[in-house]
Amino acid sequence: MTKGELSVRDYKIIRGLTAFTVFTFIYFTTIFSVSPEERPIIVNNTIIGTDGGYNELIYIHTTPFFCLQIGIVALTVATVMDGIRSGYWRELDLPEPFFWGSKIFIFILALIVAFKIPYATNAMLGPAGSGDRWWEESDSMKTFAGIVDKGFLLFAALLPFFKVIYLLMFRFDKLEKLNISAVAYDREYGLLNGNDEETGATGAAALETFVE
Repeated sequence: MTKGELSVRDYKIIRGLTAFTVFTFIYFTTIFSVSPEERPIIVNNTIIGTDGGYNELIYIHTTPFFCLQIGIVALTVATVMDGIRSGYWRELDLPEPFFWGSKIFIFILALIVAFKIPYATNAMLGPAGSGDRWWEESDSMKTFAGIVDKGFLLFAALLPFFKVIYLLMFRFDKLEKLNISAVAYDREYGLLNGNDEETGATGAAALETFVE
């Protein structure tokens, strides 16, 4: 990366956004801890049916998903900040649309999440026509909400996947890579499956040298 372009302030912001994202991913696992139940209609201490709404557990069930959506926005901001401010995207020689397009991407994704959370919350307040909701949904709003849901899938899952495919296909030689290898060490024989300094053998070949 280009030395000195990522300031301490930028680093702290990226670190904070990443930590928040990790929290939302972990918190999301609690979505399976409860199962909301439909609200019963009780007459004379007898349940005669349900009103189409859900009990309070619906909030415990859905809040982790709300946080996850915000976490995805935070992760996107952190990724773009790191790529631009550190100079890494310049080193990858990415085309200019990546830079201004990523900012538009964040803006649209944030708008999608800003719509989805209150819309879903309103739907959880009670069944249509019960008077419990902040507003009643029209057919056109339901259609728009369906489009927004598909937009969230596109921006949160598909486009980032295509970005990875692009980088692997056209910028693989410039990507920073982390090589991981397992090394065994014995107190008597020393390094077993790493590099043998005496023979110059590596990996399994070095291990065979010690075994022989």
